[in-house]
Amino acid sequence: MGSFLYIICSDSYAHAVRGLALNGTETSIDIILRLFSKTRDGQVRGEIVKTLRSIHLRNQLSEPVHAKLLNFIGNSYPFFHGKWYDLKKSVISDKEHWNENARTQLSDNTLNLIFTENDKFDILLHIEKMKKDFIRYINVIAIPRTEKTHYSKHYTPNEDFESVSYLFDRLFEQTKEMRPDNRVEEIINLIESEMLPNLLENIKRIEELGNKDFSSFEQEESRILNDIFGTDMEFAIAHILTNKIHVFDDNPDKEKYVELVKDKWNNINRSNYSIIEYLDMKKAGNICYE
Repeated sequence: MGSFLYIICSDSYAHAVRGLALNGTETSIDIILRLFSKTRDGQVRGEIVKTLRSIHLRNQLSEPVHAKLLNFIGNSYPFFHGKWYDLKKSVISDKEHWNENARTQLSDNTLNLIFTENDKFDILLHIEKMKKDFIRYINVIAIPRTEKTHYSKHYTPNEDFESVSYLFDRLFEQTKEMRPDNRVEEIINLIESEMLPNLLENIKRIEELGNKDFSSFEQEESRILNDIFGTDMEFAIAHILTNKIHVFDDNPDKEKYVELVKDKWNNINRSNYSIIEYLDMKKAGNICYE
């Protein structure tokens, strides 16, 4: 009975927090932060992070509240996924010496390192563990240095960032102890020769897509989408391009790209008012902020 009531309460909290994502204001933030500190429920905590991001985007926050929010997520980008990657504890490096600093961390059985790649984004190197001595994921993430707001009254896209993540036991032989300090040089080489170059190349491809004239895109649509996103399935592409529609903001063919995305939503019979309104507002360059 206790477990059943816990599930009900958990769902209720999640729904309540989700509602604040639509109409929450600065005054909601303290209440939500207190709930986060009291709950250990992953579903509720996930909704809290998403809701705080929406409130932050939709409202002009006072400096004390803004500072409190940045302290909660652990960084000043803002990058709300930073809460899960524990950016508060990231070691700051420089681009030229990241591998030396990473080698030092890996020798201590961890990796949580950040350095500036250019004026657009920083790079986070991070190992996610399931247990103390068992690596789950190796992550290389490009965190935008500034956030470009791109949301409407009824729709806020997911946080947009590029990353390359490898499941550790698909790369190295699985054992009961998969400690970073046993794989230092292999991990450094993997990041340096494969993960980081792949990430930077994909960022370049997305930037090139944002600048591509629509007629050229149409001729090779399937190849381009597969090269960048690994799929050309309309269901997946509708979601992906909706979240990334801002890359076409300065493209003369922006309206054509927006119509393409709307067509994909209509083709899969999954379009809804909030998404279509958001895309239309993007097309008109008339996103409203509240």
